[in-house]
Amino acid sequence: MGLIGNFDHKIDAKGRLVLPACFREELGSRVVAAITEGTCVSVYSQSSWESVIERLEDIAVKSTAGADIKRRVLANSFHLEIDSMGRILVPEKLRSRLQIGPDVCVNGNNKKLEIWDLSTWQKFMNDSEPLATEINVLIPGL
Repeated sequence: MGLIGNFDHKIDAKGRLVLPACFREELGSRVVAAITEGTCVSVYSQSSWESVIERLEDIAVKSTAGADIKRRVLANSFHLEIDSMGRILVPEKLRSRLQIGPDVCVNGNNKKLEIWDLSTWQKFMNDSEPLATEINVLIPGL
């Protein structure tokens, strides 16, 4: 069905984030957190991550840039367990690289979950507001 919606949450002092309950069933008990875009932590189910790996392998054999992209993504990826309270430990390396503070927005983005610093998310939403008028042009009949 896909991951949709967004929720404001907090990362606690130990780096733990409670995942919204509506996302947990679809994600399963093990996930992969990675930086695949420069603005947020992407969280994938195991099966979605396997698809990412296949695509990375495909581009890695086509060019040096593709191999570098694969290397960069995998170097910034972590296997995580969802604990019995529905929490993941968001690695410090990812939080510091993206300047993610304790206040976050957790977004569903179809096959992945995104963890954004709340102020970065709010800026993105404000800056992308003009796109809202383009939705019907880009996707007629939506």
